[in-house]
Amino acid sequence: MKRVAIVFVLVISSLWAFGQEQRVWTLQECVDYALENNLDIRQSFLDVENADVNLRQAKYGLFPNLNARSSYQNNWGRSIDPFSNLPFTEEITFMNLSASTNVTIFNAGALRSQIKQNDHLFSASQYDLENSKTFITLSMINFYMNVIFNQELLENSKAQLNSTNRQLERTIKQVEAGALPISNQLELQAQQATNELNVINQENALNFSYLQLKQVLQLPASAPFEIVIPEVEVDQESIADLSVENVYGIALGNMPNIKAAEYRTTAADYGIQSAKGNLYPSVSLVSGISTNYSSIIKDILPFEDQLNENMSWFVGATLNIPIFNSYNSSLNLQRAYISKNRNEIILEQAKNQLRQDIESAYNDVVAAAKTFLSSQKQVTAREESFRVTEQRYNIGAADFVQYQVAENDLFGARSDLLRAKYDFIFKKKILDFYQGKTIEL
Repeated sequence: MKRVAIVFVLVISSLWAFGQEQRVWTLQECVDYALENNLDIRQSFLDVENADVNLRQAKYGLFPNLNARSSYQNNWGRSIDPFSNLPFTEEITFMNLSASTNVTIFNAGALRSQIKQNDHLFSASQYDLENSKTFITLSMINFYMNVIFNQELLENSKAQLNSTNRQLERTIKQVEAGALPISNQLELQAQQATNELNVINQENALNFSYLQLKQVLQLPASAPFEIVIPEVEVDQESIADLSVENVYGIALGNMPNIKAAEYRTTAADYGIQSAKGNLYPSVSLVSGISTNYSSIIKDILPFEDQLNENMSWFVGATLNIPIFNSYNSSLNLQRAYISKNRNEIILEQAKNQLRQDIESAYNDVVAAAKTFLSSQKQVTAREESFRVTEQRYNIGAADFVQYQVAENDLFGARSDLLRAKYDFIFKKKILDFYQGKTIEL
């Protein structure tokens, strides 16, 4: 029985391990997952739903209301029968049933202006949601690219370690043959240890970048996780025809935060119109029906007959003239004007910030392109320098210090090139974002 239990546990463990097979994520899968599960996005969805509720509530304000009322009462002692107006001292049961409706037919456009105001606020909340989605997408690309960058840095460190290992093997043979002093071997072994430490440091950096990506996705640190490493190309020609003014002009029509601010400014205009409407008289149509029952005459008129006999209807109109209501209407109008001024300032601030961000992004892209081009030239030069130095070192024409400097310079230049490459790519993506282009690798 014990063996059977052990086998059962092993089978279940194997099935669980199979079910936990590591998933390889593409950038699009990461973005889609983040947009679906990010708490800020979910909060923005709730804001949209709340704005939709406010809009529907404003629209329903145009519809007639309908209310029903019922009352039931027992009286003991002396009381007045409401139907005969005669006094009685016995127990009496009263019942009243009524219904009424009311619809506003004129209020100087206050209700319709409120509908338009809430409609624009609803649109603004939708653009807020899009802005949150775009921000999450950009953040995801940044962390995703950081993983790719650290992966390539790790490969670069491993390549440097492999180069040192190969050179150490040749040096050991030359030392054993008496062609080189033992000091060369010892110095290469020290360099090997340094390169091994660099590999460990890059592995730690890669693991940390994976951890950051998991945290953005709100995945536990222990979750199996691996990403697809795409071929990322550097396209420097795409910025040749760009200018700050062109990008800014496009961004004004595309950026969701600008759209949201514009809709809120227009909503504030309708808020002013709605507040002004409340300063004018309003007219409502009213209608109702009611009936009564009294137990005092139940022997004369049964319940149903009393309801029919006591039935009454009314139709009328109500004119409401605001004369003094503690200045509420005038103060609400002042608040509406303040809201309009505040939203105009927010819109202007958003536009100014957008221009500044685009100016910075454009300068960053131009500088990153120059740095990348310079790094490419530096790597080409360092590769040739290392090739020559390695040949001279192998024939004894160069010492180890010269060899080590040339090797470190080469791999340092390659690391700088990787850094410049991904710095340019990400900053170019920022500029693409302002132009409304699809953000992808």
